[in-house]
Amino acid sequence: RGAKKLSGRQEYRLRVGDYRGLYTINDEGCMVTVFAVGHRREVYR
Repeated sequence: RGAKKLSGRQEYRLRVGDYRGLYTINDEGCMVTVFAVGHRREVYR
């Protein structure tokens, strides 16, 4: 819950209150890469 695939992109977002974490999932290597964490007004820039 709180995780959602971003439309038109390969990334996903995780929502925790006003903060967001953006990440990708590599199914081949079973790896999750987090590339941005921050307040929602800043993380998508």
